[in-house]
Amino acid sequence: MSEKEKKQSGTEEIETERVEDRPGTYEAPPVDIHETDAAIIVEADMPGVDRAGVEVKIDSGVLTLQGRVKRKSVEGVTHLYEEFAPVDYYRAFTLGTEVDESRVGASMEQGVLTVTLPKAERARVRKIEVK
Repeated sequence: MSEKEKKQSGTEEIETERVEDRPGTYEAPPVDIHETDAAIIVEADMPGVDRAGVEVKIDSGVLTLQGRVKRKSVEGVTHLYEEFAPVDYYRAFTLGTEVDESRVGASMEQGVLTVTLPKAERARVRKIEVK
């Protein structure tokens, strides 16, 4: 079952999707979405995910964030009790036409994925000089 949420970001409505029917255990990472004159910035918290475990895709106007936690095992150690169960992360966003998909960038630092979605020139606010 999937649950859709709509959030207002400046002038654009962003639709998010929480996916609960994928095989395995997935969590929807909490996100912060910021808007500047030049871009929309999405920050997703994915603790335990390193750069190699992140996948960012854009397909048919949908931004998909996926993170896989690599379980660490230590040889010669017997786990007696565990409360932390690593989960994988998944979240999808429908992008508006104001995003320039060809210039999207992403970085991962200390478990926080930052995706920068540059605005298309036609969507940027322009100041017109009055003569």
